Amino acid sequence: MFFVASLTKCRHSLKRGYGLTPRKRIMRKTLYLALAALLLTGPVLAAPDMSGLTAEEREIVAALAAGGMNDQNLAAAIDYWRTAPEDLKARVRAAPKEKRWSIIICNVLGFKIGAEGAASAERCEAGAYADTVRGAASWSSDGQWIGPSEACKAQNKRNAYGQLICG
Repeated sequence: MFFVASLTKCRHSLKRGYGLTPRKRIMRKTLYLALAALLLTGPVLAAPDMSGLTAEEREIVAALAAGGMNDQNLAAAIDYWRTAPEDLKARVRAAPKEKRWSIIICNVLGFKIGAEGAASAERCEAGAYADTVRGAASWSSDGQWIGPSEACKAQNKRNAYGQLICG
């Protein structure tokens, strides 16, 4: 009990600045300013090397770059694509553009091509694509949330996760 009380007292005294020498206070303020500057400017990274990628591969890498096309996401997507197995690459290239993301995400999550049952990549891809389509149907073309229709709500059909199934 004494140990916890002494830690609490020490922590509170440091928050108020008691017990810190002027030099340590200056160092702390300098550290805060440096961290704030780093957060505001963001990391500076070299542009990713896209040499050796075909136009189709560049399009696939662009689809892989989740969260926008910043250099860090783009570099991670290029590294992933270059190390992906050939059977996965062939499967992604053969798939329609709108289904490529679900194939890749299921592979990243560990679902194997040709597996049976719950570990089946095909089952995962179908579910991921259905979720994408269902999510896209809830938004208007100008980016406004429209949600499910009243007819869909009245049917009250739900999947295993409690999400409404419309259509």
